[in-house]
Amino acid sequence: MDKNTIIKQCIEVFDQHLTSHLKSALLSVLKQLFSQAENATSNQDEQNFFSWYRQLKDKGKDLAIAVKTEVKGMPDFISAQLEKAESPAALSLVAEEELSITLALTQMDSSLEVIAHGELYTMEKRMNVLYGSGQIDQSNMPFSPPALVWVLSNAMNRVELDTEAKVMVLETLTRILGGEINTVYQQINQVFIDAGILPNIKAQYAQAVGHEKKSDSEADSKTKTQSAVEQDPVTAESQEKPIASSSQVTPKYDGKTQELVESIFKMLTPSGGAKREVNAAAQVKNNEFDQALIQLSQQTSVKANSKNMAQLKEQLADQVKNNTGNFYPELTAKQSQTMDLMGMVYDEIDTDEQIDSNIRSSFNTINIPLLRLAVNDDTFFTDANHPARRYMELLVESSQKWHGTEVIKKVHQFSDSAAKSFDGSGVAFDKAASELDKYLKVKEKRALLAERKWVSAAKGKEKMDITKAKVNEHMDSWLKACQIPFVKDILKNVWEDALTLTLLREGEDSDVWKKKIKAASSLAKMGNREEAKTLKGPDKLQAMHMLDETMDELGFSLRDRQSTKDNIHACIAWESRPENLDLPTPELKKVMSIEEAKKGREIQTSDEDEKKIEQIRDLTDDEKVQMEKLITTPYGSLFDFSSNQREKVRKKLSWVSTLSKKILFVDLTGRHPDKMDLPRVAIDVHRGSIVKVEIEKKSYFQNALSKVMARLKKFAN
Repeated sequence: MDKNTIIKQCIEVFDQHLTSHLKSALLSVLKQLFSQAENATSNQDEQNFFSWYRQLKDKGKDLAIAVKTEVKGMPDFISAQLEKAESPAALSLVAEEELSITLALTQMDSSLEVIAHGELYTMEKRMNVLYGSGQIDQSNMPFSPPALVWVLSNAMNRVELDTEAKVMVLETLTRILGGEINTVYQQINQVFIDAGILPNIKAQYAQAVGHEKKSDSEADSKTKTQSAVEQDPVTAESQEKPIASSSQVTPKYDGKTQELVESIFKMLTPSGGAKREVNAAAQVKNNEFDQALIQLSQQTSVKANSKNMAQLKEQLADQVKNNTGNFYPELTAKQSQTMDLMGMVYDEIDTDEQIDSNIRSSFNTINIPLLRLAVNDDTFFTDANHPARRYMELLVESSQKWHGTEVIKKVHQFSDSAAKSFDGSGVAFDKAASELDKYLKVKEKRALLAERKWVSAAKGKEKMDITKAKVNEHMDSWLKACQIPFVKDILKNVWEDALTLTLLREGEDSDVWKKKIKAASSLAKMGNREEAKTLKGPDKLQAMHMLDETMDELGFSLRDRQSTKDNIHACIAWESRPENLDLPTPELKKVMSIEEAKKGREIQTSDEDEKKIEQIRDLTDDEKVQMEKLITTPYGSLFDFSSNQREKVRKKLSWVSTLSKKILFVDLTGRHPDKMDLPRVAIDVHRGSIVKVEIEKKSYFQNALSKVMARLKKFAN
């Protein structure tokens, strides 16, 4: 079966499932929108929900066709990339996508990648065989989550739908695919298996240092592989290759850690007294040690801290006795000391407040593989880039950066996978570290996108506040001088908004701003009996013309605009009457839009008054120093907030404004923004209720060993 036939069959499977699930998602969203429209609390919400409902009803078929078209073109895109001289480009979202859509697509990518990582791994290997390339991975592979995101991003871009409707479809589709994606990938993998491409993928792991040389069965396996090469060179070559890690790292000699370990071993060696003779036959061999640990881990959960280490040694000796018939098994000095050392390292992990409880659980899951490596693999202590040590460092890093979030709870599955697939070498940890790193990078990307949204909103809010303050400087003087109530209402409810928008769009030096300022000033003078006399005819005409034009731009109806002009003329005529002539106050026409605007502003003002908090007192000298430090603190720094219940919440510094004296924090996933007064935060930092988190820069494992050494020296004195 040739490549095109196989890909065609895979497309049929993928398209069939995606079409079905997209249809289910559309029906679900339509039902949801109809229900929301029926139960809407305002006319505006009802109109929005029905608008999105009608759009999806009309454009749903177009979206399905666009998705189908993109699915068919996806493999050709990959092939074109692979034929280029440079490395293939990873699939990505279309340029200038809406932020909310980008977040929804990124959420889909990360969720599906975690759910289906097992099936994706095997499909990646088969794809590389099919395309005859080692350059395909999950980032550019047909049918992978990034490819699905690429398809949907391009399809959504071709269909005219409101952003809110698109996001609802994507979120619903993500939930549906979450339960079905493994079925889709299993069927695609079956197409490859039926075509004879890697029907049974088995990784060939490199032996760890200190292991025995290859067995006869491995030699037989090599002979079979050589025979298979003669029959099918392409497939056999792929089967023969060991699984290449995406994070292969060159070993790095770690002299400091080795020196620490040797010093600790010396301190753990009994000094003084007669040295007890140990029967060589009674000593536990490393392979017996290894086998017994495996059996213990299968029978019961084993804790590896110092408190449980003596019990673990007893259980280990009993297991060796049952396995070998050696009635008095004795651990070697290295085995015993290594177990004691790892127990003390776990003590440091258990007592470290910076490590989340979920991460401690992840460490407990891999305690047996770590003990086996520490005893059997000499490079565990001497190689700074050892896979198991890199994975341990990544666990600690994730605990510090994602403390208290849902992300931490997902980390355990990677430790569980490493423990279950552990074969005595570091390959399982290498794979776990690579997958965990990918997962955390996706989460970090999502968090950054969400954070940018809130930072942008905060900057926009600050710009709006500054603009309103400048407009209010003019408004205060005009309103103070204006004597006609209706003209005051026009200034407040028309010109204030118009000037704010003009200043935001055009700037203070623009001709439009200067014209509107002059017109508003003339209108204010027209509401004052004395100042109106100083206005010339052209100034009045220009002000009235500009008022009509501005009300038109703001969406006032023709009737309201005409009524406004008539009312102003009536008020001016009444104000211009001779002082000795007592004329009745003119009856003004109703201008509904002005009345509604007045009510809206009264409600808004009332809400703002309720939200006002006490004025912040003057800062002390120490608090001023803290405020200066906050201003210069790098964005992305982490802070722990202590509540009254002494629960700590970790947040990230996202933005500081010296202009408005505001500081913005978000949670570690980029959500739940908290915009606070900078002086108030400085006070809390000085009090200690907000504390900057210092992330450990150097090797955590090496640091733990240093603390162990310090403890031993303290006990020795």
